[in-house]
Amino acid sequence: MEPNEQLRLQTAEKLAAVHFGINVTSIDDFYLEGSKHDVILLNEYDLIINQHPYHVQKSGAKGLWQLNGRRVIAFTATSSVHYERFVSNCITKPIVLKFKSEYELVHGASPVSDATIIPCSD
Repeated sequence: MEPNEQLRLQTAEKLAAVHFGINVTSIDDFYLEGSKHDVILLNEYDLIINQHPYHVQKSGAKGLWQLNGRRVIAFTATSSVHYERFVSNCITKPIVLKFKSEYELVHGASPVSDATIIPCSD
């Protein structure tokens, strides 16, 4: 699930090359159509939280809380305690993996202490 149509198209194009049959949708389409999937990948979930946490329709408000009970894997390069708390309250308690850059490894920058740290070279 992408936060907007431009990212949905970009992601769908890239995934089409590997032929996994992954359905790529936007957050707006999720609110309009719902989801039949048990596992959902949220890309740029901080952008979704900031710009599209819910959608009001004639039938009532729909929102991220509809993901509760599904397996949600959320990605962002700009996470914060605020976003993680929002996800925890609306969906499920997140397991956070923070990646240290090569620069951080070389220069000893200290990451957030309450997350699993995975060093990577890029």
